[in-house]
Amino acid sequence: MAAVSAAYFARGFLIPLVVGLLLSYALEPAVASLARHRIPRAFGAAVVLILLSVGIGWTVFELRDEAAQALSDAPDTVRKFRRLIRDFRSSDGTVSRLNRAAEELEQAAAAASGAPQKLPGTTSVQIVEPALNLRDYLVWGPMSAAAIAGQIALLVFLVYFLLASGDLFKRKLVKLAGPSLERRKVTVKVLEQISQKIAHFLLYSLIVNSIVALATGVAFWWIGMTNPVLWGLAAGILNTVPYFGPMLVMIGSAVVALLQDGSVNLALMAGGLSLLITSIEGYLLTPILLGQATRMNAVAIFVGVLFWSWLWGMWGALLAVPILVVLKTVADHVEDLNPVAELLGD
Repeated sequence: MAAVSAAYFARGFLIPLVVGLLLSYALEPAVASLARHRIPRAFGAAVVLILLSVGIGWTVFELRDEAAQALSDAPDTVRKFRRLIRDFRSSDGTVSRLNRAAEELEQAAAAASGAPQKLPGTTSVQIVEPALNLRDYLVWGPMSAAAIAGQIALLVFLVYFLLASGDLFKRKLVKLAGPSLERRKVTVKVLEQISQKIAHFLLYSLIVNSIVALATGVAFWWIGMTNPVLWGLAAGILNTVPYFGPMLVMIGSAVVALLQDGSVNLALMAGGLSLLITSIEGYLLTPILLGQATRMNAVAIFVGVLFWSWLWGMWGALLAVPILVVLKTVADHVEDLNPVAELLGD
């Protein structure tokens, strides 16, 4: 429990650190390739980060029109959604009839048990829970433009120093393992396995999520959904969160399609296509590409996503699987952690 409490209270420090480590693992092959061509790691790391920043900036610039259109349509979409909920909860609606039936059952049960019934003209008191505050789920502080820019700058510097330092920290960890040659060999093997599995996991995840994004964008464009490129991008990003991410895309796309022109057929097509794409990805692509990199059972992944989401919010959901991969790799090579490896294994 002490470790869990420490991870929770230190989340503002640990989350950028974990994200930086994952990005450094993802970019290490490019920097190492430049180093093999006699380019200093410090210069190569700067070049790779600049190219990555330019690529992200270009993507954002190209999507500016669709993003602006989506933002301009957002108020109208929200009004349509509120109208739909209001119609669903109207006096003649199903929810209203169910509420009246529930009240009748409660009064009948109260009369049978001798409990005091609700008298006409009396006022009921209801305790209202606080409204959902999205800022409670953002663990990096106030999401102002200045805060976001500062956090991104710190993350870039962290990734740069990790890439420029090369295997410095690996050598230090080997020294900290102790004078025993056997312990040093185990430490080197664990570090190599972690690097290899994380690199493979990130590469295959990028391939799988790119395929999901492309397929979703094309499918939504084909059925006439608005902003298909943004939907494809959202599907690719949320696909990194097992189970919950694809479910959110499926439900969200169906609701937006229903609000777009009131067509139930379009809503069913959007939700069905999203489910079809993620099912093909889950049952075909992921076992082939990610099976060797993860080798974890579905229950362990599901529980891990729940735990890290509870601990770190949305960032925990995004980072849960990479953290589990590292934990599984370490547990495979440390005898005291073999029970953990057995629980996580497939």
